[in-house]
Amino acid sequence: MSAPRMDTSPDPGGPPGRGPTTPQRHPLGVRAALRLYRTLLRGLPRGLREAYGRDMLRDLEQILLDAHERAGARGVASALLSSLLDLGAGIGRNHWRELEAGTGSAWGRPGPGERMMNVMRELRLAMRSLARRPGFTATAILTLGLGIGSVVAIFTFVNSILLQPLPYPESDRLVEIRHHAPAIDLPELNNSSGTLALYDEEADWFESITGLTDGTFVLTGEDRPEEVSFLRAHPDFFEVLRSSPAMGRPIRESDAEPGAAEVAVLFHDTWQNRFGGDPSILGQSMELNGRTVEIIGVMPEDFSLIDPGPLGVLALTREPEPRFGQFGTAGFARLADGVTLEMAQARMEALQARIPERFPDQIPGQQLENFGWAVSVVPLLDEVVEDVAGTLWLVLGTVGVVLLIAFANVANLFLVRAEARQKELAVRSAMGAGRARLAGNFLSEATVLGVAGGILGVGVAALGVNLLVTRGPQDLPRLHEVAITAPVLGVAVLLSVAAALFLGYVPLARWGGNAVAGVLRDGSRGSTDGRSRHRARNALVVSQLALGLVLLVGSGLMFRTFAELRRIDTGFATQGVLTVGMSVRQDADRAEIAPLYEQIRERVAALPGVVSAGVTTQVPLATGNGNGGSFYIESQPREDDEIPPVAMYASVGPGYFQTMEIPILAGRDVTAEDVGAVLPRIWISKSFADRHFDGGGLGERISWDSVDEESGDVEGRWGEVMGIVGTVKNLDLRDDPNDLAYFALASGAELGYPQLWSARVVARVAEGRSATELAPAVRDIVTEVDPRIPVTQVETVDEILAREMAGESITLVLLGIAASMALFLGSIGLFGVISYVVSQRTREIGVRMALGAEVGEVRGMVLRQGLRVTALGVGLGLVGSWGLTRLMQSVLYGVSARDPLTFGVAPILLLGVSLLATWLPARRASRVDPMEALRHE
Repeated sequence: MSAPRMDTSPDPGGPPGRGPTTPQRHPLGVRAALRLYRTLLRGLPRGLREAYGRDMLRDLEQILLDAHERAGARGVASALLSSLLDLGAGIGRNHWRELEAGTGSAWGRPGPGERMMNVMRELRLAMRSLARRPGFTATAILTLGLGIGSVVAIFTFVNSILLQPLPYPESDRLVEIRHHAPAIDLPELNNSSGTLALYDEEADWFESITGLTDGTFVLTGEDRPEEVSFLRAHPDFFEVLRSSPAMGRPIRESDAEPGAAEVAVLFHDTWQNRFGGDPSILGQSMELNGRTVEIIGVMPEDFSLIDPGPLGVLALTREPEPRFGQFGTAGFARLADGVTLEMAQARMEALQARIPERFPDQIPGQQLENFGWAVSVVPLLDEVVEDVAGTLWLVLGTVGVVLLIAFANVANLFLVRAEARQKELAVRSAMGAGRARLAGNFLSEATVLGVAGGILGVGVAALGVNLLVTRGPQDLPRLHEVAITAPVLGVAVLLSVAAALFLGYVPLARWGGNAVAGVLRDGSRGSTDGRSRHRARNALVVSQLALGLVLLVGSGLMFRTFAELRRIDTGFATQGVLTVGMSVRQDADRAEIAPLYEQIRERVAALPGVVSAGVTTQVPLATGNGNGGSFYIESQPREDDEIPPVAMYASVGPGYFQTMEIPILAGRDVTAEDVGAVLPRIWISKSFADRHFDGGGLGERISWDSVDEESGDVEGRWGEVMGIVGTVKNLDLRDDPNDLAYFALASGAELGYPQLWSARVVARVAEGRSATELAPAVRDIVTEVDPRIPVTQVETVDEILAREMAGESITLVLLGIAASMALFLGSIGLFGVISYVVSQRTREIGVRMALGAEVGEVRGMVLRQGLRVTALGVGLGLVGSWGLTRLMQSVLYGVSARDPLTFGVAPILLLGVSLLATWLPARRASRVDPMEALRHE
């Protein structure tokens, strides 16, 4: 069956554009097919439609009738489909021929197809033009690629970490509950079992609420004991996050009832690494800290929590009796439908008045006010990104400045290229090319460069993101979620479009408005360039230098901050000290733990090259340092409503202070006899002694236990202060030191605090030796003493310090890279402008030298022009630097936002580089041969 063909012989008769009238006797299917075909014929160019449309309809009518007679409706459908395919091919083929011939569209005006053809023609011409100048093209694409790639890379982190919702359903309704007691130096507190129980019962504005406590378990079995991270959660954990195990079931309320078997859910990595991904793991048992626990589920592979780091086991929190104290549990909740954050905050503030009523024996009513007690409900996303949000936005702004400098640099290249084409542009304009035509030429080249720069930028961003994810700070929140996604690619496209528009507009703004005669007259002038010709280029160079100075000042302030942090007196040794973590099962006999640690210490101290060794439950600035609370001083009784003092505490063994080089200021050091003492023996820091004992304190008695309301006796035992030691930076390198007390190791065995389940052996090696080389020997000793003890957290104190300063380190590196790029691009821009000026003024320079001008005068003329531009850039840059430093105040330490050293060195450095960039063209100008210059002209 044949379809009606587009016959190119004209139809001599009949009204143009109309087909035959369809008789009513035709079957319904034939009539419908003819109507559809007649409608689609309008897609043909008008000339073809008028010439051949009637014949095509007549042919189709006969074809459809024959098909209906042979095969009915099925034949009509087949014939119509064949005809439509032929018509579609004909429409496209004939339109393309007309567009290529430049005869216009079927409607007599430029249509979308013709406009597209014109655009493609301009782009092909632009690519040919750029290919003839590979140096200019490569420089422009590389500059744009680096600028766009830098912004896209950092925006990838900003988008994934700050802008994207958390990976939970309706995550905008997830909040964290915090408490504050600033009057007792506790600005941030989590939750206690008592506050969570109160909120769970009374706070109906929460759909669900849960508590989370993290730590480590010792997982035992057939293999070597292993320390795994754990989360203890209330049963509503899965309801709050609206998550569920990939295998098995979640923890339920019934699992928390008395007598119920202990259960746990494995995280995916533990299931794979420890249990080999065994699909029959459900219902099996494992030993955690010596207790048998049933495995009831396995979490999905992509499940993650708000804090970075590996997850091992999710276990159930069991609180035998809710208490107000011990604020070690993070509280998370999901807002009920219709409840806003402001409503929840107001209701939580009102609920705080119920705390003294709920716990009258633990917290007198007046004490809450004395504490400065407050509660806050914050979005969970804000809590997750709180520590990095400012830094990420700062770095994004920084690379945005680099992108502006890159735009300015390429725009300067475009201006130079446009000036080199003055006569060409003038001739084209005189021959009838309008402003739009000239603009299209510039815009086409800019589009090609913008697209190429954008493609290169995405590649640069992909490499940068991969490098930062694998080599950057691993404690960055949501790091595993960082990826180049559709919004990020959208930003890359927008930046490419912005680059194309900006680059296409700059030369047009400079040359598009000139009268043709003026352009021809100005372009024919071979002697000198007018000042107005250089204003646009100079303005771009000034902006580059100003922005470059802003980044130099910012990176200088971060370098000064990093240097000040390195110079902080931490109060302990940071070089040549190895720390090795150890954990024992919580069912172990407490009386046996301290002697076990002491045995390990003695064998480590005897290793070759070890100067001294000790054991502690807390290494300064290491993760997990947070044990402490309110305490009582026997000689300083306090009233019931008096605010109690608060201090941190740790357990240490013999040799610890010597190993960490913490000086003994008064009293004596810890000895082996203290480990087995009946009464607790305590050493206090200098800050502790100054605050509570006016610098003394030897022989004073202290207890961290509670006091019986009726008898006034301490429900525990008094510990005697045996010595005063130097103050150390225990929790944060940037904050004032915390008051710190040290218990001899045996104290925890009787009192229950500090906990001894995990500790670290610390060893200092002789000068010239590497502490990390000691790690295998220490591991072997721990295994030999007790094979059931897993070794964890092997790191040097210097590595701990580096992790503490990781935020400043990554900011310093990124700002330094950005400042270096800005300085390089700015100097290249200045060099390019001055070099172009020299090349344009070669004849003028030749005339001056022929008339007797000295070499020094010529150099000075060029240098003065470059230095004028530099001085203006430095002046504007200092103003911008002041604004940047205001934004950076939150991340600076130990330096003023107007640090005189930085604000002095940065401009001098910029002036020096600019002077070099200007001196090279000036040197070239002074070597111009007058006769050669005149002869060349």
